Amino acid sequence: EIYTLSLHDALPICLKKMRILAVERNPVFRAMLKTMLTKWGYEPVEARSGIEAWDILEREDAPKLLILEWMLPGMDGLEICRRLRKDRPSSYTYVLMLTARTSSQELLEAMEAGCDDYLTKPFNAHELRVRVVAGVRLLSAIAGEIPRVLPASPTPSYPSCFLSHSDRKST
Repeated sequence: EIYTLSLHDALPICLKKMRILAVERNPVFRAMLKTMLTKWGYEPVEARSGIEAWDILEREDAPKLLILEWMLPGMDGLEICRRLRKDRPSSYTYVLMLTARTSSQELLEAMEAGCDDYLTKPFNAHELRVRVVAGVRLLSAIAGEIPRVLPASPTPSYPSCFLSHSDRKST
């Protein structure tokens, strides 16, 4: 049996237009996340409830990076994290919790449930972007793609997903 890969399939994660699942019950925040992710070069996938998000995450082509609200109808963000870590241990999904919950106890609860990062609302768009980029870097490393992505030359030319907007202008 012969398998063929498209050029897109052969690219490292950070060079692809990564799909990111944005789970947010508020339509204004959801639209804002979609706009930001698109502007930053990602392909947003949207869900408005925990049940809808879980349905997307159960698909074979599920996004590997998840921006997740805590308080969701149907299934909350913590339950989604717990299920991801329990039911899908062989396929890593990076989870960034984006929530209005601000106490240190809530942060600990989210991290213990399986979140990788935690950002409170209202949030700074630049901070969200660098946290998303950190998630992409981690997923690239897990996939064993960092050596192919980061050249070993003395003055490396990093892929644009690792550069700030101002750095891209100078390269």
